Amino acid sequence: MGAITFGDRDELISKGESRVNTLIDKGRDQANLYGAEGTGVLLVLDYDPSDYELPDESSLAGNMSLPSFASPAGGLTIMAALGGLGLSCFRKLRTAREDNVE
Repeated sequence: MGAITFGDRDELISKGESRVNTLIDKGRDQANLYGAEGTGVLLVLDYDPSDYELPDESSLAGNMSLPSFASPAGGLTIMAALGGLGLSCFRKLRTAREDNVE
């Protein structure tokens, strides 16, 4: 529980650092917070990021861009697709009900 959290970035970094300190206090000396340099994602790790085949944070900072579906046009496309799917399901349900009435 609580593996995925959303909120103010500074608060999330503070919470992540607190979790790292808790892990270190429990003997996990290599615990660290990955992503605090602006990668867009924060991870509390037990070991060095390279052990997870994660790139060096400094090489990612400032190079992060949103995927195309996160743009306004992408959002509209997703909404249109979901609306079409909903309309299709509604029509099939209505047709099925009409077939059962007769």
